[in-house]
Amino acid sequence: MAFTPKFKDELVECFDEDGTRMHPRYRSEVCSEGTRRWHGVADVWVVNRDGMILCTQRSPAVQNNPNKWQTVSGGHVKYGVSFVDTAAGELHEELGIKVKPENLYLIEKGKYEPSKHVFEHYVFLFDGGLKNLQFSDGEIIDAKWYAFDVYEKNKGKYPEKWCSNLSPENYLKISEWLKTQN
Repeated sequence: MAFTPKFKDELVECFDEDGTRMHPRYRSEVCSEGTRRWHGVADVWVVNRDGMILCTQRSPAVQNNPNKWQTVSGGHVKYGVSFVDTAAGELHEELGIKVKPENLYLIEKGKYEPSKHVFEHYVFLFDGGLKNLQFSDGEIIDAKWYAFDVYEKNKGKYPEKWCSNLSPENYLKISEWLKTQN
């Protein structure tokens, strides 16, 4: 049975060019070529105390980037929901990790022109192991811990297998934050 997104036409938070909230639009509209609009996206990098990054493999049945590996969990910001609440909710939906929004640390926020994303990127320190993860919503099928240098080498050697990016600058911010958590 093919994976069908639960909220294909959910209302999402939309923004004007200056980042001011506007009337919400349906996700199918804001993500389509020709009708693309600025809309909210919240992502979370999950790391352990050793600074390793949790990378997950997307299901072959998802619409966007099937079978590819990614460094984040995340999703579109639904109308009336904050970025940080979206990030916490996506961790629970995709990986079974229950987290309070106040336990997420904001690494960066900004805009990404090609996809019209107004984004916030968070990090979460996960003390559990891979066996503690639950891929209950069908979007994720596998997970692995990667040291940052191993991730970069793998992504450089096999770029077609990856769909998200963790820049050295953001990893440095994560590493600095991680030092305050020990």
